[in-house]
Order: sequence, then C-alpha cells, then structure tokens
Amino acid sequence: MDKSTLPDRVQPTRGAQDSADWSDKMLPRKGNLKNVRLVRTDPPRLYETATGQPVASFNAYSRGIHRQLGTKRSLAGVEQYTYRNAGLIDYLYESRALGAEQIDPEALNETINSYFIFLTQGVNSTDFVIRTVAKRLGRKPISIVSALAYKAAANDFLRLHAALLRDSLNRPWFRRHLQAS
Repeated sequence: MDKSTLPDRVQPTRGAQDSADWSDKMLPRKGNLKNVRLVRTDPPRLYETATGQPVASFNAYSRGIHRQLGTKRSLAGVEQYTYRNAGLIDYLYESRALGAEQIDPEALNETINSYFIFLTQGVNSTDFVIRTVAKRLGRKPISIVSALAYKAAANDFLRLHAALLRDSLNRPWFRRHLQAS
C-alpha cells in the first residue's frame, strides 16, 4: 500500500470529533508518532509511515482487545492500551527492533526491557541508544507512575501477541503450510 493512499482524516466510530482532534486528546503522549500512523477506525489500525504497510502485530492486538469490550475491558481501558502501545511500536521502529532490518531475539528482548528506562529517563538517559532514540522521537521523560501505565499496556500487548502466535501455530492449516515450505 502506498503511504499516499492512507487517509489523513477518518470519521471516528465512537462519537469523538474528527481524527485530528481525537488524536490530540486520546494519545497518551504529546507529539506525533514518527514511524507509524495511527488511523482511527473500529478498531484503530497502525501503518508504517515509510511504506504504508499495516503493522500486523499491533492490528491483531487492537482487534483482540476490542473484541473484549464490555466483557473483560472498559472502553477507556481499551483506548488507553491501544494508544499507549502505538507509542511502544513507534519506539520499536525507531530502535530498529521492527521494520526493514531484522533483529535477533536477544537484541529485541533488550530493546523491550529498555522501554521503561526510555520512558522515565528519555533524553537524560546515560544509555547512548536510549538517549538517541528519545531525541529522535522528541520524547521527554515521564514520571515513574505514568511509565508504569505504559509498562502495563506493553505487557498486555506482549502477552496477547504471544497468545495469538500460539493459537496460529496450533491451527492445522498453519502446520500444513509450515510442513509444505
């Protein structure tokens, strides 16, 4: 998908104003996402800014938690987790843990484990990589209490994503496809 075909404005489905007003009010951090574009749909979807391709892991997560509305999750909780995790994905792209280049699992794990430091120390971090990523994203440090909310959202994303992967691997058609290749 060409990034020029991505809509700048999408009519919201839950009674919010237009997407520009909505993103200013609903995104948990100031500023825009640099590497991804969050599109207000039902459920919200995330696209790579550079290629316009959907971010499959985020979109599967967003669909998953939106299915739980009213049973296990409140609307406010779903929206907070969705938009906080858009920031996580932006951080992972900027850290080169996601995107065009492949990263080994150990480096990915270290990048995810550094997320809390990124949130709380940002441009003031003694870690060169975290400081550089924070500068590029325009990220200022937030309080530990606020960072714990982001960490909870990230943990939820990782837990649900792992469950979705396990389910996919256990499907017979997926196993047949793996054996054929």
